Amino acid sequence: MCGGDDKLKDLLGEVGLESRLQWLPSYTSYYVSGRLYPFTTPLDILRFSPISLLSRVRFGIHSARARSFTDWPRLEDQTAEEWLWPVWVARPTRPSGGPCCT
Repeated sequence: MCGGDDKLKDLLGEVGLESRLQWLPSYTSYYVSGRLYPFTTPLDILRFSPISLLSRVRFGIHSARARSFTDWPRLEDQTAEEWLWPVWVARPTRPSGGPCCT
């Protein structure tokens, strides 16, 4: 559950469980070629060497855009690739070279 999931928090409140919620820090990592790369902070993304520096900067721009985005219903009929495309000059790829959005 994410902190912004108000509907689920409301439901937990209705059934008397909201006070039992515990918010724990979460961390994300990316496993590439036998190495685990932290992928939680902006500095982690800048250090993620399996992709080019330009791709890391583009990813950061998109992350900032996604963080402030609020009109989620507008995206219901779009694929992830359609939403990502304006940020990426070329089709985004996994560090392994395959497409990340199919």
